[in-house]
Amino acid sequence: MANLEPADEFAKALGYLLWAWTDIHEHLAIIYSILREGGLSENSFSEWHKLKTDYGRRRELREVASKRLRHNESLLSEVSWLLGKIDALSKNRNDVVHGSFGILFGDDTEVVIPSEIYGNLNAQKLAERFADGGLVEQLIKDREAIEQLTEFSGDLYQCILDQEQRPLPHRPF
Repeated sequence: MANLEPADEFAKALGYLLWAWTDIHEHLAIIYSILREGGLSENSFSEWHKLKTDYGRRRELREVASKRLRHNESLLSEVSWLLGKIDALSKNRNDVVHGSFGILFGDDTEVVIPSEIYGNLNAQKLAERFADGGLVEQLIKDREAIEQLTEFSGDLYQCILDQEQRPLPHRPF
């Protein structure tokens, strides 16, 4: 039986990335609820989760933030910055989630690679970006960035709740 260690490393990195991705979107749901209802609201959470895509949720949060924070440019700027960083990270995440993969067996190595054989466009994008390897390492870096943004978002929703009584959180990068 083949050694599946590279597949295990890939699966672990992908699993942790997806876990972090879900976590940050739950934090965004809290920000959405606070902006929409002034606090945590079952109705807001229900509306948030009815939206079909993460992108659609972030777009809705942008709209609510632009209305509710129009008189607080600094908080609006922080929400916009956060959403922009998440949007940038979504490209790799989406390609990995919707891509197809295979294991390339060499003399002494095995590596998980994007599988372009059936025309999967996401796999093609990943193959171009990671032609020299490094996909697992990038998944780990993306997860770490998302975790930093999640911590930032927690500090940010506290600022939104307190508005004038709390300094803005420091951007992680």
